[in-house]
Amino acid sequence: MFKSIKFKNFKKHKDLKITLTNFNVITGPNNVGKSTIIEGLRIFASAYRYASRYKPKVLTNSYDKIVEGYNIPINSLNVKIEYVHSDYNDKVTSLEFNFEKNKSLIIEFSREKEPILYINYEQSIKTAKKFREEFPINIQIIPTLGPLEEDEEIHDINYVKYWSSSKRAPRLFRNIWYYNSGEFDLFKRTINETWNGVILQAPEKENYLSNTIHMFYTEDRIDREVNFAGNGFQIWLQLLTHIIKNKDADLLVIDEPEIYLHPDLQRKLIYILRKLNSKVLIATHSVEIINEVDPNEILLLENNIKFLKRLTDLAGMQKIIEHLGSTQNIYLTRLARGKKLLFVEGQDIKLLQKFGKVLNLEEVFTGGSLTVIPLGGFSQWEKISHAEWMFSTIINEDVKIMALFDRDYRDDNTIMEFEESLSSKITMVHVLRRKEIENYLLEPIVLKKTINQQLKKRNLGEIEDKELLHILIKLTDLYKNYVVSHITAECAKRETQKGKDLSTIIQNKINEFEIEWDNLDYRLGVVSGKNFLSKLNGYLQERFKISITTNQIVNNMEPKYFGEDIRVFIKSLEELVNVV
Repeated sequence: MFKSIKFKNFKKHKDLKITLTNFNVITGPNNVGKSTIIEGLRIFASAYRYASRYKPKVLTNSYDKIVEGYNIPINSLNVKIEYVHSDYNDKVTSLEFNFEKNKSLIIEFSREKEPILYINYEQSIKTAKKFREEFPINIQIIPTLGPLEEDEEIHDINYVKYWSSSKRAPRLFRNIWYYNSGEFDLFKRTINETWNGVILQAPEKENYLSNTIHMFYTEDRIDREVNFAGNGFQIWLQLLTHIIKNKDADLLVIDEPEIYLHPDLQRKLIYILRKLNSKVLIATHSVEIINEVDPNEILLLENNIKFLKRLTDLAGMQKIIEHLGSTQNIYLTRLARGKKLLFVEGQDIKLLQKFGKVLNLEEVFTGGSLTVIPLGGFSQWEKISHAEWMFSTIINEDVKIMALFDRDYRDDNTIMEFEESLSSKITMVHVLRRKEIENYLLEPIVLKKTINQQLKKRNLGEIEDKELLHILIKLTDLYKNYVVSHITAECAKRETQKGKDLSTIIQNKINEFEIEWDNLDYRLGVVSGKNFLSKLNGYLQERFKISITTNQIVNNMEPKYFGEDIRVFIKSLEELVNVV
């Protein structure tokens, strides 16, 4: 699967890179080039289909470099390539599709010659089969949809296959299902689940001798031909047709699906797309669609940028919604829909979502029922202490409030009293049992696996348990004085209020700390997790020329490696979120 796309002097995009994840929603003002991105993908899909049937040739690219690739006939692309160049200059116009293992396919456009698609890979590709094996990709782009034909003729199956993903698709809707009866039950069931009260009938000839095909649906016990349905229903029929037909694609691309669709159908569309195994890319202006996805699934496209950046929080989404001309408040909209609110410190939600995925509880954070609001820190707890009462009394809404706080250097008694006090005012409160959420990444067995994966990439030997233990002890020792001073200060602040002698408090706490410090798990729970990972990477970089990322660590985690309290918290959160 390819990971990113680069546009060079391609229409509006003189130098633009897009990195893809599983779900990608591109949005932004008018006339910034969203449709240009879709067109680039359409060109690549057409060029790839042509190339995959033939063995590569030896060619010369625009930089006079000998490459393996293909001359792509212009008529196979279905675009006017004279208009793909950004400016009237001699700069190379290209589309670059980057795959894993440092492989890429590049399409170059010339003003005088046919476009070429060439291979950038360390291995030589000699056959069409080898090309397909090294670059397995199936991109499907849902075509422009419109009103159905009043009278649709039956066409040859090969004609239908060739044109069913083109602009002619609305004229072939009934034909598609006439020849694809094997998946019609799935289509019929999906329509029935998403459009209340409608039952579809399979397409059939008007009569034995007729060349005309009809499809009926039943609503309120009345049979109607789909041509008599409203535009919204006709578009929904076609949209689901192409989604089901292309459900096994590697990348499914949809341009402005909100046209003709009621907001509720837009939300249902996102739900359906999430259930696919495909990566999804949507270009849209729809506030409903934007409001239905997570911030990190949104890519903001603006003029004169080199990278499409992903959003990081709801505040960024709110700015986009306002930029698109809407007055909708995303916080209140999400809250009104789910009536579940979670307060977290800073950016903790990012790791919580990743942990939820490992625990197979990802939908807690992506299902749309939970609104997450960041807090400035532990000191902001008073802001939420009366939130549940406020919603129920002032605006007459039964909103469930949950909160998650970092432990920092607070002792067990302080945490227990705090949780008991706040839990009487909101639905659920939890203080992490480790200093901060990043500390839950510091599991030695997971760190070892992650480090060894990076060492293997550099053909270096694996690190053993004994060596890793030495590294972790050595690095945590750097934090000892800082940690003990803060733990002692927190304890003294609490105990002196009870009239106890300060020197006795400090001495007792230091003695207790020295005993605890002999335990590696204790060390990894009280040092700053975020800071420690940075320090560990500094050590790994200096010694092995490698580094490890949060995502790499999370990818190696299993439920059994999680701290008990964070696992229980996410599970409890799921139970509360699922309460209607």
